[in-house]
Amino acid sequence: MGWVTGYQAVHTHHSTIATLADSIAEQLPRRLATKPPTKGATQRAATGGLNLGVVQVGGEATRTTPNVPSLQKYTAWLIDRAEAVTEKGGGLLLMIDEAQSIDRADLEALGGFMAELNRAATRRVDPARIKAAVFIAGLPATRAKLANATSFSAERLLFNTLKHLSRPDAERAILGPVLDAGRSIEPEALETLVTRSGGYPYFIQLNSYHTWEAAPDTATITHQNAIQGCAEAQERYEDGVFRTRLEKLSALQRQLVDTLAEIGDEGHIGDIARRMNRATSDLSRPREHLLNNGILSSPQRGLLTEALPGFLHFVRRENQQG
Repeated sequence: MGWVTGYQAVHTHHSTIATLADSIAEQLPRRLATKPPTKGATQRAATGGLNLGVVQVGGEATRTTPNVPSLQKYTAWLIDRAEAVTEKGGGLLLMIDEAQSIDRADLEALGGFMAELNRAATRRVDPARIKAAVFIAGLPATRAKLANATSFSAERLLFNTLKHLSRPDAERAILGPVLDAGRSIEPEALETLVTRSGGYPYFIQLNSYHTWEAAPDTATITHQNAIQGCAEAQERYEDGVFRTRLEKLSALQRQLVDTLAEIGDEGHIGDIARRMNRATSDLSRPREHLLNNGILSSPQRGLLTEALPGFLHFVRRENQQG
């Protein structure tokens, strides 16, 4: 048999580990399938504001996230299934997205699963050991969250920071689907898409999608199609990404961003602090928040710039209009 895979984006209304277990159970051959622990028995109410990553929702909601002892049952079940699948020549792959929003119970259970995975692998006589892997994706804050969790062994974690695409890679990402569909694109249109996307994968996807929609029945995607598509995409990500992130910032975080935007497209934290009449140490926590949440980036020590192409230009425009 091949690899059995489970994918789950972190969500505040249910347990990531429990949902992954259910997903794995559905894919297992009948001879290997056993039911994971029951989620319903461990429901609990969550009251107050729920942080959904990009959106803040207040109020009360019923949540199916079990506590840590309950989730340990899922950990044991997943280890058992990984061993069973390995013995049949397959493997187990868990994929978790939006991990910056994972809660403490799931985080501790996940760390326990990975620790037990290592112990189970070393106990096996088979040279191939146990075949299992965990891939976790999230905003920059995910790194510190995983490293600081008590159940994780930081030295066993392999981090890979995904940066903006280079120009050749961005061109290939845009041009490939066009050629695969038997269509062509004007050089000026390709240039517009590459430039406006700034190498940011989500913007490449969004600009290309709206450009494609602007030319549904033509053999060639024109420069005008790209201009129209990028304008529609810009309106979408400014409202859905830029404005939403600005609205979630505290007063001091917003002041830091505004000051950086006044300086230009990049600025040193010392210069920002002086303009704000603050000590540099006062900006440590807001700076960390902006970096960890993918709003700003720091290409070198002390230097800040935008993490999202066009973000600071948007801030300047908003401030001028406001």
